[in-house]
Parts: sequence; C-alpha cells; structure tokens
Amino acid sequence: SWERSGMMGLQSIVLYALPELDGAIDTVPIGGLVGDNIFLISERVQRLTRRLHKWIKLRQKPKKDRKVAVLLYGFPPGVGATGTAALLNVPQSLSRLLHALKAEGYDTGDKIPSDLEGDALVEVIRALDNPRAISRGAKSVNLLKTDEISALGGNIGAAEVNSETLRDWLTFPKSWGPTEWGPVPFLPEPDVLVQRLEAQWGTLGNPRHISVSEEGNYVVSGVQFGNVWIGVQPVLGVEGDPMRLLFERDLTPHPQYT
Repeated sequence: SWERSGMMGLQSIVLYALPELDGAIDTVPIGGLVGDNIFLISERVQRLTRRLHKWIKLRQKPKKDRKVAVLLYGFPPGVGATGTAALLNVPQSLSRLLHALKAEGYDTGDKIPSDLEGDALVEVIRALDNPRAISRGAKSVNLLKTDEISALGGNIGAAEVNSETLRDWLTFPKSWGPTEWGPVPFLPEPDVLVQRLEAQWGTLGNPRHISVSEEGNYVVSGVQFGNVWIGVQPVLGVEGDPMRLLFERDLTPHPQYT
C-alpha cells in the first residue's frame, strides 16, 4: 500500500523515526502492507542480506584496512556553516577523532601532527567549495590548498563520477519481474529511479546541476588522511532555492546524494 499512498504519519514514526532514535542508522525496509497482511519483497530481503554480509566482512577486516568517511554539516550553504553544529566544537572533535582512530589502529596516514589544528582543517575543507575549480573537474580541485593540507598531514581527495556511471548505478536489471518488484500494479521500468531524478532535477550531466564540471561529471570534494576521508554533506537545493529538497513531495534526491 505504501507504493500507492505513501507512508502514513504513525507508520513513519514507528518504522523510521523511533528506530533512528534507538541507533538504527542503517535501516533497510523489507516489505509493506498488502491489505491486512505484511508482504516481504524479495529484492529488499536480498538487499538486507547483502548488507549484513558486508557488515560481517567489515567487522572481520583489520582496522588498518577499513575505510572511513566523515561528512560534516554544511547548511545553509555559503554562509560559513560548514563544519558547525549547535553547542559542539566540530574542528576540535575532528582533531580528536583522527587521533583516536590512529590510536585504535586505523590508517590515518603517518604525518598527522600531535597538535593538529581542527580549525585549519575545516578552513581547507570549506575552500574546496570553489565553483571555478569544480567546473574544471576533480583534478583542478585537487590542486587547491595543497600546502595547507600537507602541513596538517593529509591530502586533497576529490574525485568525480560521469553521468553514464551514475545512470548505471541507478538502473535495475532488465530481468527483474514480479518476484523482485513485489505486489505492484505494474512492473516499473528498469530506469525508474533515473526517470524520477531527471523529472525533478533535469537530465543527468546537466552543467547546471550541483558540483558538476564543464564535462558533465559530478565532483565530490574532500580531504584524505590515509583511509579516512572527510567531506561535506551535499546541499539541499539549488541557487535561489537552497531548501528545495526539504519540501519536495516525493523527496527525490539530486545526483550528488545518489
């Protein structure tokens, strides 16, 4: 029923909000109501199973080989909010986090100074949001603030994804049928996610998208300390409508989130 009418108020609280408050940060819906019965969707169960296998493999992997990503809060954009949080010292927390990870055996590089300045690190991360450099691609972003990040023991770690790769990530196998899709009135097109995204935000690779190079590639900027990458959450909207994603009816995320 959620495919037709969406989540009801009580359902969204019980199934999503409360589990997150209890620490369930990686939830995977595996079914929905069909009349008065709960129907498990094969594809969702398989997804949960694959995720559990990956969590187990991650637990078994030596800490020095694990990869860690840290996303900083950055809203509203363009007003110095990157790396801020109410009543929290984010720069100092970043410094302590990197040292704690290193002490526990994670690979954070071998050049982090004992007196790492969190404020200087956040300033470097903020500087990566450079429209001119982003328009020229990840290679250009990787040339920003190299001396400053080197002094902090890290490297600039920007990368990019082209629109065709992103399209492949978002497209379901053409072989899927009722078993995988579940009890829906009709079988969706394999590229249903791409269709929804483009209907809301425009064609993939559009240079007017958020953090897109002139070649139509999506640029993700951040800094790298060994196997630890630190970046900023994607913005919630576009210029002139910075909170667009908060008020979209179907909450289709823009390409930077996908």
